[in-house]
Amino acid sequence: MIKQALLFPVAAAINFFSVTGLLIIAGLLEKQNLAAEIGIIQGAIIAVFLSLSGNARSLILANSSDDDERNLFCFRLLFIFPAVVAAFLLATSIIDVSIYLIVGLMLRKCSEWLAELQLANREKHNDIHFADKYVRVNTTGFLFLVLMLTFSWMELFYFLLYVWAILPVVFLLPYIRWIYDDKKFKLSLTKFIPHIGSSSVIGITTYIFRILIVILAGKSLSGQMFTAYALGGVVSALYTYALGPTLLLRGEDSNAPIFLFTILSILMGSGVCLSALLLGVEFYSSLFVYAIGFSLMGGGLMLLAQRKRMYILQVAKNDVFVPDALINILITISVPFSYYVVGQASLTLFFLWAAILNLLFYSTLSFKGRIGNI
Repeated sequence: MIKQALLFPVAAAINFFSVTGLLIIAGLLEKQNLAAEIGIIQGAIIAVFLSLSGNARSLILANSSDDDERNLFCFRLLFIFPAVVAAFLLATSIIDVSIYLIVGLMLRKCSEWLAELQLANREKHNDIHFADKYVRVNTTGFLFLVLMLTFSWMELFYFLLYVWAILPVVFLLPYIRWIYDDKKFKLSLTKFIPHIGSSSVIGITTYIFRILIVILAGKSLSGQMFTAYALGGVVSALYTYALGPTLLLRGEDSNAPIFLFTILSILMGSGVCLSALLLGVEFYSSLFVYAIGFSLMGGGLMLLAQRKRMYILQVAKNDVFVPDALINILITISVPFSYYVVGQASLTLFFLWAAILNLLFYSTLSFKGRIGNI
């Protein structure tokens, strides 16, 4: 039984990371081509949907105004069809991927994209019962999907993929009624433009980053790398998009657990890399093991960086467009340069490099005193 205090972070994690979980499981089950295809489709989805998300959860939790929330929902409803078209074109324009997989994952993202706002609304009103139902229904659907993948029952897998994809929509009807209940409501998106700009930089860069790796390294190796990056970054991502905003809302966020996890991550990552170097441990390939090790190190550093970023958004209530733009431009430029200079070994370091850049830029902001004591 999940503790009530963790229900909303778990619900947000399920809503945001279910496709990432599917990618990791596909990679660990030695379905590298499927993992690479999921990674490319997810990259296209992130490029569009994350670009249009505008840090919505943090904004809703930090703001008591219902009008802002209604504006965000209307914006998403207005742009959902163009977003699907754009993501579909991105996913199919360069790499050959399964059309059934694309449609299923797109449908899931559309459901999650709308449900994200409802989850933040229910968290703001401490509706534990809603979070509990959301977690149970979506977890059950995901476990059945993983079961089909484990036994390679691919026809049933694709059938359940579509069932699982629409599960978040089941909860939306009361929320939609509430959105359109206020007759005096007026659509206004001006204040969200800097946040949309910030998320756009991250989303587009993620897509370009993954496409470059597939083009340079091929599907099989890139599937391993995407799995390693996801494994290394899972905790920092869970904190950023699920647990962190909740802790900040309740005023329970503290430095000690963050620093402890950072140290543990660096030690675990170092241990994984040493096991490959000294003991010759291999899982798929030595590159995969090194990628997991360096990504674990990066996960700890990324956690520190994302904590600073969240304070800027949710406590100081400033936008982060400039640092996000600079960080992601540097990451994108580094991929082809380092690959042609160092070779395939450079692929193992990209998540760690991204974490270092994030920590450098957000630490610089805090040292300058622009966002208070972080």
